[in-house]
Amino acid sequence: MTALRKAMHDYKRKNVRWFSDARNRLKAFSTLSFYISSLAEPVASKQAFIWCPKIDDEMRLCGGNFISNLHLSATFFEGGKEIPDNFSPNAKLYILAHGHERMPFFTCANTKWTAREITEMLVKDGLSTEIREIELLVCHAGNSVNSIEEADKLLVLAASMKTASESEKVRLRTEYARINALNTAVPKPLHFENTDPQNPVDLEKMLLPLAAQLSGALKEYGFSNFRMKSYKAPVSQDSSEKTHLGNNSVSPAGVRIDLESQINKDAKVKQYQRERGGAASKYARASDFPEYSVIWQ
Repeated sequence: MTALRKAMHDYKRKNVRWFSDARNRLKAFSTLSFYISSLAEPVASKQAFIWCPKIDDEMRLCGGNFISNLHLSATFFEGGKEIPDNFSPNAKLYILAHGHERMPFFTCANTKWTAREITEMLVKDGLSTEIREIELLVCHAGNSVNSIEEADKLLVLAASMKTASESEKVRLRTEYARINALNTAVPKPLHFENTDPQNPVDLEKMLLPLAAQLSGALKEYGFSNFRMKSYKAPVSQDSSEKTHLGNNSVSPAGVRIDLESQINKDAKVKQYQRERGGAASKYARASDFPEYSVIWQ
């Protein structure tokens, strides 16, 4: 409002007869309208927005939760539909999907996509290659979810499922379960850059985290100035404000991660749960645990 008052003052000073007749008044109001638009446009273009490769009822509900609690653009963008070009490179993109605990896939609506396929969709939808900030609302996107060798076996079976008959699919699912059950040597999922010293893993034999794969694919398509945040934990679909009954504290709305499985492994998580009680660790605010996020550039 201060900028608008100044603009009005300057205009009246330079155009002393601005209110003398209808023509001058119309010109003044047109000028001010243009100025208001010029102020509003950068604000709108910087607004964060959310995109999902395929929206079903579950994703629609989840996306609406994030839009409301993170104050995102009201439109929930879906793969295959154009992303408006009024979002500037300063706008933040949230990508919403499920992760996979054993294969490098984005999943939702009974469909799977590789990092390259997601990149191709974003490019086709018109995402600016100058986008600077991306956040993945995808479980375990910052983790390595399998060894390369075991994942390759599962990927072959997954590819075969696409053209298999119903009877053949039964056999493939059985084989998938057998391979997965035998794969006990690899923790699931794994903090790629910080393995358990009691159970060392050769990282060269591990899959790159899904976020790292997406980052690499985006760079191949000309994206170069971005920072991508991902999480080494399940991402909660509930981002609303929480009240912790244990200490009557309020956790503001924001991205939340499920750290319940870490209570007996991580002293910080254990203390967090003890102090707050209830389901505090299951809906931990991600910003309270930066060590469970990883940035790719």
